[in-house]
Amino acid sequence: MPPQSFATVLLTRPSEGSTRFAAMLEGPVILSPLLEPRILPADLPPASSLIFTSPTAVRAAGSPPATHAWCVGDRTAAVARQAGYAARSAAGDAEALFRAILASKEVGPLLHLRGRESKGDLARRLTEAGIPTAEAVVYEMVPRPLTEEARQALRGTSPIVVPLFSPASARRFMAEAPDAAAPLRFACLSDAVAHVLPNDAMAATAARPDAQAMCDLVTLLQRLETLPTEN
Repeated sequence: MPPQSFATVLLTRPSEGSTRFAAMLEGPVILSPLLEPRILPADLPPASSLIFTSPTAVRAAGSPPATHAWCVGDRTAAVARQAGYAARSAAGDAEALFRAILASKEVGPLLHLRGRESKGDLARRLTEAGIPTAEAVVYEMVPRPLTEEARQALRGTSPIVVPLFSPASARRFMAEAPDAAAPLRFACLSDAVAHVLPNDAMAATAARPDAQAMCDLVTLLQRLETLPTEN
């Protein structure tokens, strides 16, 4: 039986996340972060609990005004616990986090530490639901170009699997590689990510919005029978 062929995976998320995800994969991987975080100074108001919707926000918190935290998912909660927070995970997305906070009977005030671009509008929605919530922008994502290694792969003819973890990263990739010659297979974390791609793109959405489900989808796309084999 011939050896299993794997398509190359092009990882464009920030360096830390790409390195961690690459360790879960088989086959060739190219790391080419298109966005990297930059920490921003911020004056943080008092709060009974913090809200984190990314691990980067945890790292950017500095000396926070609270030791309890609500976290969007298990990875963010794990990073928060490592930083010393009593963290609770909503194990989902921003909507799941909103529902979990409402169900907890929190009284606030809460503080959402977030990036310059954020989804879910949590502070406004929680405040309107009766839980006073402020927000502070503690980091922003700085664009970076594709590496020469990535550009060479995209100019080739072999299939490339591109995992996309957010609508912003999908838009960045399409802007950086509008004329890719290589057949592209997109693994999307959610339907919101897939909707950013062209209608004719070969795209699939993970069964769940988590790293393991994305890994499973990427592996499937790497192993499709249409992969070319060496003679």
